[in-house]
Amino acid sequence: MHWSRSDERIVAVRRRLGDGPWARQQLLAAGWSARQIERDLQQGRLERVIRGVYAPTGVVLAWDAPQTYAPPILGAGDDAAVSFESAAAIRRMWIPYPADPRIHLSSSGRPVTYDPVVRRHRTHLRDDDVDVLAGVRVTSVARTAVDLARGKAFAQALAPLDSATRILALGEAAHSAAGRVLLARPGARRRVDAALGELRAAAGRIAGGRGTRELVRCLEQVDPRSESPYESWCRGELVSAGVRIEALGLEVRGASGRLYYADFAWPSLRLIAEADGVEKYGSDLRTVRERVMAERHRQRDLEDAGWEFVRWTAGEPALVFTARVARALAAATARSA
Repeated sequence: MHWSRSDERIVAVRRRLGDGPWARQQLLAAGWSARQIERDLQQGRLERVIRGVYAPTGVVLAWDAPQTYAPPILGAGDDAAVSFESAAAIRRMWIPYPADPRIHLSSSGRPVTYDPVVRRHRTHLRDDDVDVLAGVRVTSVARTAVDLARGKAFAQALAPLDSATRILALGEAAHSAAGRVLLARPGARRRVDAALGELRAAAGRIAGGRGTRELVRCLEQVDPRSESPYESWCRGELVSAGVRIEALGLEVRGASGRLYYADFAWPSLRLIAEADGVEKYGSDLRTVRERVMAERHRQRDLEDAGWEFVRWTAGEPALVFTARVARALAAATARSA
């Protein structure tokens, strides 16, 4: 393998600045010339991430790492911060569909009319709206959630708000399988109320803007017991269809005595509704088979304890599964009369 001076230069800058991306001014400050940058681009040693930002060819950028956004934010203004979907990726927050895959930056400066890679949002961010992570300004969990929810349809808006409440209330355990258990413990209600207070405060700072009226309605329906963005969306569609949900993430006991959690439940009617998202059963064949069998045993155990089930899978239209749940509720109500 021929080792060129260009290769040596890239190795040196990776030692100094990390694996990238790198802003043009960072490369120039490291001793590169504009001609060297262009030559390495042409020869395939560098890739252009966005205008004025480069990375070594073949390096997979970690979009959930704040440092990845340091170069793009350099030219966006002193008050700029990573925001919207980009901040949500850093925060590991649920992102409503459809997501905008561009790099999102918020600042008080004039936004670019169109950029295929960077989306600049013109807004005023207060100190409460921004955290500094690894030296990079990133919108806070609460501000990121209300930014993503504002202007979205009700069911889509619930996902980032539910997710933010889990993160603020549970911290590092927000994304763990023990989330529902932790939320059921004494003292959890106080932390959830504090999280909702942060969301309302962040929403209040953008009051009057586009979509804020629907945002207020969404905040009244936030529930951190949802365990996935799909579950949040389903709950939003059920609420929009006029279906009143008695319990979310309810602890239920099977005939065997084993404890389970139900996505949606109506204890007064002994009815459970389950939303089977695409990730519920895994991706490889063995895992899918094992989880499907476990779910069958779980449902049989609960049915033996007197519970009835209604369920649907990802991809079914909202009109279909909300109508199915409404029919199941009507039948269960008639039987209990």
